[in-house]
Order: sequence, then structure tokens, then C-alpha cells
Amino acid sequence: MRKFIYPFAMMAGLIIASSCTENEGVRMRELRTRSISTAASASDNTGNPDATPDANRPSPDTRMAYEDNNEAGMALSWQPTDAFKGFYTTPHVQEVVGQETSALFTYSEASATGDNAHAQFTGNVAEDVDANTSFNLFYPAARSTGNTWQEAQASLTGQVQNGNNSTAHLSTYDYMRATGITGIESSLVPFEHLLAIMRFDLTLEGYDPKADGEPCLFLLHYEGEKPFYETLSASTAAGIADSRTRNLSVGLENIEIPSQATETLPANGLRVYFMMVPTTLPAGELTATVVCRNGTRYVKTQTLSSEVTYEAGKRYRAMNFSLSKSGEEIIEYDDPHAVTPMEYNGSGTEADPYIIESIENLQQLIQYVNRDDYAGKYFRLTKDILINSDKWSPIGGHNNETGVDGKFFYFKGHLDGDGHIVKGVMKCQSFTAAFIGAASEGSVKDLHILADVENNSRSTAQAAHTAGLIAYISGTVPYSISNCSYNGRITSAGGGNHVAGLMGSTYAPLTMNGCINRGSVSATDNAASSSTQT
Repeated sequence: MRKFIYPFAMMAGLIIASSCTENEGVRMRELRTRSISTAASASDNTGNPDATPDANRPSPDTRMAYEDNNEAGMALSWQPTDAFKGFYTTPHVQEVVGQETSALFTYSEASATGDNAHAQFTGNVAEDVDANTSFNLFYPAARSTGNTWQEAQASLTGQVQNGNNSTAHLSTYDYMRATGITGIESSLVPFEHLLAIMRFDLTLEGYDPKADGEPCLFLLHYEGEKPFYETLSASTAAGIADSRTRNLSVGLENIEIPSQATETLPANGLRVYFMMVPTTLPAGELTATVVCRNGTRYVKTQTLSSEVTYEAGKRYRAMNFSLSKSGEEIIEYDDPHAVTPMEYNGSGTEADPYIIESIENLQQLIQYVNRDDYAGKYFRLTKDILINSDKWSPIGGHNNETGVDGKFFYFKGHLDGDGHIVKGVMKCQSFTAAFIGAASEGSVKDLHILADVENNSRSTAQAAHTAGLIAYISGTVPYSISNCSYNGRITSAGGGNHVAGLMGSTYAPLTMNGCINRGSVSATDNAASSSTQT
């Protein structure tokens, strides 16, 4: 893998106007604020301030536009939807709010000179902000979580590229910060880029649009190590250790693969962009995969003879990646009644999870999910799953299809899909229909569903919960779904309540992080259900 490094930088200056007003008549314990105006500037490493974004590209809620000028680097341009957050404290803040608060600075007008790399921003700050007040700034505001600077984090999961060779999505994840800024009413503030831009130029050898379907997912997998970070800390400008993963994914939408070479792409070419937390890949094997809607995988494994370090504020290009159709083994679920369940390799701990590597292992989980010793256990999938059966029995669910009597059997473990996919058709006639029918007290991560779900109830059954990944979550213990996606068609008939793309319904506190749904949903005969919720 050849890497090309093009540093790019952005300087944003905050100049506070002298016309400030105090809100009058505020109630006793409200924060008294004044409006300030800030001037922000941006430039690329070429010094070209005239580069403009593609006006036809969709605009996320908070963004800064990029334009890839190849060897010239990346041109940046402020957009009207841009905003950044400023964390600070003053005596008035401590008296009314607490130790710290934040102000939102939003785009107000373009530069009077017509330079797209400059714009005016406004925000409200406490009335006692002065030249000694220290600000920590984070861009973009919409991606930051946490109430204080030490708590501020931003997730890298859930990136979706809309269109071949498109950079429009990068701006949503262009994390930057400026720390310890004083004299904010007159100082020029240097923003520090926290991420690296990655560009992969791929060729899908022998791509057949009819047989393969549209590319819908790009995956990077590093065997044995966890070099990628899902979450970034604003205060440390580093990836958060417990968010490390061996898998990185980017959703793909509206991808047209050219059959003939174009000005920017070769025949069967695909150019993928994404943002990445700076990291070091150790010597070893890095696998790039493109998954198509029909489940076809195009794969290339690159052996890194020495470690490769990716730095913040730079763009890297991986060139000439030719991907071939994968012939790797899969777990085929076709006649589960002819399969004898088999115990797993592994001990079920987080460090040594149960390995699902065969149809026997999958059947073991389906049949014995109600065993108490699966609660709190960890599982990892090592192969794709093809569901090619007239009836799919979800992992967990209800033991009476009508839902009137009986009980739920919950999957209470933690499932790591390890970047693998479930494809085919899940044909169900059950109260809960999905890959996992009922879950509680656990988590699912890095699993991608490309299977259609058909829940066609019988006259004695109702289809109360239908989805692609999990139909129903119960309990009071928080549940987590991260870096998962669904792409397919969901149909539910005969009381089609709680029908959705990734997850049908939950009564437990639920965190979904970096998940993508690109599926369609259809529910009919809802009145046949005893439930009034839809």
C-alpha cells in the first residue's frame, strides 16, 4: 500500500466585535449573556483560498466542505451550517451553572471579500467573559458529546459516503480543536486537526452490477490487533483506548461503478474516503473489502512489512487496490433440523470469546440460548452467514408464536460480528422475527445484515416484533448496539407491530452508536394485533 501525505491546515481567528448587549430582566438564577461576533478563517496547504465546494453535494447539519485537488491537497470552505462549541468558565458561570459551560458559535455571514475560507460566527457567552477567560473550542458542535471539556468526546462510527468519489461526508467528521485560548475578543485562534483523511482507490475486478448489486459497505480489517479507534477524546486529542477495534466500516450509498474508464476513475473503479483517528498499524495483514447488496464480497489483503503511522491533519492515499471476488468459506444455514449442535472453541470471556465458525456452532446458540450459562458470555463470529432455509429461527425469542402464553428466551450475551455479514432471507412465522429475536443485558457490535426479513404469520400467530438485527429488547440493564448496519427489505403481515430496520422495540435503556439503516419497511394487517403500539 503506497501512501501519499499531503498536510493541510486550518487557522480560525476569533475577533470579538465591540457591540455587545446585556439581556435585561432575566430571572435570578439564569446565566446573563452577551452576543459576540467571531471571524474564522480557513486555508489549505496550497494557499489557494478560491477553491469552492460542489454546490450539488448534500449538506449535513454541521459541515465544512472539502474538495480533493489530488496532488494539490484538500481545499476547505466554510458552509452556512457550520458551528463549533466553546467550553469555558467564569465566576458568573460557576455561580449559576456550575464548574463549566459551553457556548455555541454558529455561522452568521460570509466574508465581505467573497473569500469562502473566511466567515463570521456569532455566539452568546457569559457577560463576565474577558481577555483572561480561557476557551477550549471543538468543531463541529453537532458531533460533540459531554457537558465539560474533559467529558467531550466524538464518535467516528457511522460514516456514510453518498456517491462514488464523493467527499461530502468528510466534513461531518472533521474534528478540530483549539485549547487554552485567551483574549478571545482579539486573538487569532489556530484550530488543530485531530483526524487523518483516508482515500482508497479500488478496482473491483469482474464487477457485475446485475449479479452483485450496488456496493453498500466498505470494510477494513486488521487481523489480531485493534489499531482503529471508534471514539476520540477532545481534551487529549487521542483515541479512547477502550473503543479500539480491529474493524473499520464505511456505508456506501448511490454508488455507480463505471464500466469504462472516466477522467477520475478506472473501469470498475471505486474511490472511498473516510476520516480516521491517528494510529499506527503494526506489521501484518490489512484486508480491504467491498460488500455488494447481493452479498458478493470483493477482497484484497495487503501485507504490511513494517508498521505504518497515520498522523492528524494529513491526507493519505492507498493506490491501485485491485479487489477480487471472495471465495471464502461461509456458514450456510439451510436445513437446521439436520444439524447436531456443537460446543464452541473459546471460554466465553471477553478476552477468549466463544467462536461461531460453523453451522453447528450457530445451531448451538439458537437452540440453547435459554441456558443460564450464556448470560454475560462473549461470542465472536469468524465467517459470514448465508441463510438459505424455508424457516429461520431467530437467536432468542418467544416459545409460543401467538405471544399470548409461554415466555421469552433472551440472548443475554455479547456478540461481536467482527465485520462479518448475514445475507440471504430470514423467513419467519413468529412473534419475534430478526437475526436476534429477543435480547437483554448484553450488546452487539460490528455486524452487518444484508438479508431480507419476511414475517408472515399464520392464523394462530401474530407478528409483533420484526426487524433486521434485533426484534425486541427487554429489561432494565442498559443495552448497546454499535457499528452495525442493515440493508434489505423488511415485510411483516398479520399484526405488524414494532417493525423497523435495525431494532424493532426496546424497553431497556438503549445506546445505538454508529449504526446505519438503508432498508425498506412494510407492515400490513396491523389491526389483527392486540397491541395498540405500532
